[in-house]
Amino acid sequence: MEITYETRKIEMVWDVAVRLEMVLGVPAKFWNKLESTYREKLVKANAENDMDADKELAKKIPYREMSKNGWVPKTRDTTEKVIYLRIMIVNLKLSHGTLFGTNDLTTILVASVQTLS
Repeated sequence: MEITYETRKIEMVWDVAVRLEMVLGVPAKFWNKLESTYREKLVKANAENDMDADKELAKKIPYREMSKNGWVPKTRDTTEKVIYLRIMIVNLKLSHGTLFGTNDLTTILVASVQTLS
């Protein structure tokens, strides 16, 4: 089994939790739950930041024309636009394999619109 950086990091967290339990008497389960909660909040904060950035990008995309062509559903809600654009990108990635080598929403959408035109 190959040990990746992330695997080592997780093992280290568990190791630290056990050591904290020995020194402080607070169960390792408590420290592991605390770490898990922190990681979950970190992921959610990053997702919110990504959504905010993608909302700004969505304002620059000709969404109305895309919906007229049937590429995305009609909506006025910016959050829904981002979600539909993300779904469109995933579908394009799946249908075109390695066509897109980036995760940058702008690059993908420009390439997507050119592909669909």
